[in-house]
Amino acid sequence: MLKRMLDHLKFDEASLDYGLPQPASNRGYRPEQFARPFLGEALLP
Repeated sequence: MLKRMLDHLKFDEASLDYGLPQPASNRGYRPEQFARPFLGEALLP
């Protein structure tokens, strides 16, 4: 259900406009990979 909601909101596309740091040589994960679990914890009881 959370995945459907984030897909509907186009979260991955919108997060590119937030100005979050993108992966580099010492930063191997995209910021969205960290944001999704935090949103899941905040939105689901």
